[in-house]
Amino acid sequence: MYEQFKARAVGVGAEVHRVGSYSDAVAFVLSFLKQEGVADTAGSYAVWAKGPFLEAVDQESLTGIPGLSFEVTRERAAQAKVGISDMSYAVADTGS
Repeated sequence: MYEQFKARAVGVGAEVHRVGSYSDAVAFVLSFLKQEGVADTAGSYAVWAKGPFLEAVDQESLTGIPGLSFEVTRERAAQAKVGISDMSYAVADTGS
């Protein structure tokens, strides 16, 4: 089911990654933001929609990343280079 979900998501332009733990996920996101050149300038922002994942990690460790915002507004999103959201593994596994 995960592969079906991923295929549909990629088909509409989303990028899907699967990791084994919260710490692996945080490490991946930090690496990805650095690779993408996220910065505190319009066109280089990153917005991260709050969800269950963020409630389970130490958000303080993420607040020092220039250009990363957890306050997703229409204006900020329009000026962002990267947008991050999360999905329950159960939803992804069932494709629902």
